[in-house]
Amino acid sequence: MMSKIDPNRLAFVGTVISAIGDVLQAWSADLQIEQQNQQEAKEQKEQQNYDNRMKELEQKIAELQKKLESLP
Repeated sequence: MMSKIDPNRLAFVGTVISAIGDVLQAWSADLQIEQQNQQEAKEQKEQQNYDNRMKELEQKIAELQKKLESLP
């Protein structure tokens, strides 16, 4: 025969399970934000590398143009 379940104990277990769910949702949201921040940082770094490379190429083009102009 089954024993009667204590309603207070059942309510407590439900509260604990709900709290665990809330913590997991918050953790998931934090992980998503961190992942988004890492992606943005990666994109910024890639853009900075691109910008730096373009500056280098522009300088080299300017140097080559000066050399061309100085040719007889």
